[in-house]
Amino acid sequence: MIGDFFTDLALDAHNHLNPVDPDVEGAAVVAADSFSPEVEPHGLIHPPHNLCGTDPAVGLHDRTQVVCGVGTPDADAVHWHFQGPEEACAVVSQGSIIESLTGVPFDEAAATRWLEQQGWYDPATGTRPEDVTRLFQAYHVPTASGSTTVGGLWDALAAGDKVMVTLDANEIWHPVHDPATGAPLESLQPAGHAVWLTGIEQNSNGEWKVVLNDSGHQGGRAETVALADFVNAWDDYGNQAVFAGGHAAPLSPAETGART
Repeated sequence: MIGDFFTDLALDAHNHLNPVDPDVEGAAVVAADSFSPEVEPHGLIHPPHNLCGTDPAVGLHDRTQVVCGVGTPDADAVHWHFQGPEEACAVVSQGSIIESLTGVPFDEAAATRWLEQQGWYDPATGTRPEDVTRLFQAYHVPTASGSTTVGGLWDALAAGDKVMVTLDANEIWHPVHDPATGAPLESLQPAGHAVWLTGIEQNSNGEWKVVLNDSGHQGGRAETVALADFVNAWDDYGNQAVFAGGHAAPLSPAETGART
């Protein structure tokens, strides 16, 4: 029997994602007209210092000294859900975003049960890349999927879309850096994971961070990750993103459908 989460569902509508963790109202702030960060050979990203202007962001959840950024991390944090031991990060990320867009409370058990019945979710291995938007489709949430850039993520957030990305969880949970250069290093044990990207911010020291609703561990509500570590982890899965909401410009045909 389909749970309450699916009362309004329209039923017509192996690189698996999901590691298991080892261990108030926000505002969309200043958006840049364009975002073209310099990418150095080792992969570190240095956005231009004048990207956001000087207006401070206010009301940001558990973060201090943020001077500019984009997204709605505080408002989105209310809709964070912990996936528990289940291999369900893509399901929980979608469900949390749908909850934020529709007000329909997310029920992970009902969602995974229904998706499993359709053959789009496996409790043992999680969600196949080709099935990561099935819940969005069931709720008729407009999406654009494909490979993009940090600038593309910025523009999608500025346009008002919700953003889900695929990355290596170990490289954001346990980042390792080159002792000489400080550049992020590759994990020897990659763990594919889907998270909800809720913001990109710069603090008063000029440090760039991303804000994530990460269902994979209990501290994942509005967690902040250094932008360089995020990019290192995201690169491993083809810089894949899903823009949900229909506000952002669609990804180009050449990008859409790239490997997750």
